[in-house]
Amino acid sequence: TRVRSSAASDVYKRQEYVREVKLSTAARKLIVSTESINDISYEIGYEDPNYFIREFKSAFGYTPNQYRLAAKES
Repeated sequence: TRVRSSAASDVYKRQEYVREVKLSTAARKLIVSTESINDISYEIGYEDPNYFIREFKSAFGYTPNQYRLAAKES
């Protein structure tokens, strides 16, 4: 039904927002800190660093390590 569909859409939007906030926080940490990628992934709430890396690459087009290196070069 329409109500169920709307509720599911709201849940998805919230989950996507949380994902974006987590990944933006990680991107910032990658630039300003020397913490390991594993530590950053755990800090922002990912239990599996490999999943975090896949999610990060999906969002930014770079792995966290590539992102950190590119930021240092610029």
